[in-house]
Amino acid sequence: MQKKLNILELGQRLNCRKINGEGAALESETVQEKQKQKLKLENKYIQLANIGMLLQVASKIGRRNMEPRIEILEPKKLIGIHKKMSLSNNKTAELWREFMPRRMEVKDRSTTDYISMQKYDNCWTFSPDAVFEKWATVEVSSLEEIPTSMETYLLQGGKYAVFTHHGPASAAAGTFQYILGEWLPKSSYNLDDREHFEVLPEGYNPIDPEAKEEIWVPITG
Repeated sequence: MQKKLNILELGQRLNCRKINGEGAALESETVQEKQKQKLKLENKYIQLANIGMLLQVASKIGRRNMEPRIEILEPKKLIGIHKKMSLSNNKTAELWREFMPRRMEVKDRSTTDYISMQKYDNCWTFSPDAVFEKWATVEVSSLEEIPTSMETYLLQGGKYAVFTHHGPASAAAGTFQYILGEWLPKSSYNLDDREHFEVLPEGYNPIDPEAKEEIWVPITG
């Protein structure tokens, strides 16, 4: 009987050790998991801080020489291609990758510049999912010869505020934020329901920190 009790005691002790061991292991895993979560949270804060710094830099880069000139634009004949897109599903790079290899097919070009144009619906709002039409085009003097799968567009013209953006395309958000969020509300002008577009010079490099492009914003008043 004594031997049996010893075996039972031994079993209980072994079981207790097993339970205690599992508890210690679980506690260790919990500590490790907490450390992982803490590290992940710290990394997230670092990423957010970096994003904030990038936005500040983009804003500063985009605000050099931000006083616009006001121009009355004559209608322009354009030839190019277009895609439907939104800010959250931006296909601008894809659009220009399709157009640039074929740009020499366009005859009767008026300038060596390129025009990146946005056509918004009258009810369009500046939200990430709002769909608009984006064009990759060049200006021409005649619409008689149109390359296969390309289309024509007649840019209306009218009054525009013309801003010069200095810096890479990735920093343009700071420029647009200034134009629509600060300059326009403080000016005597209103935003008009016409085409928005950017004029890109020959040799334009979107990642060049010294790149320049003109931003044409339709206005009334």
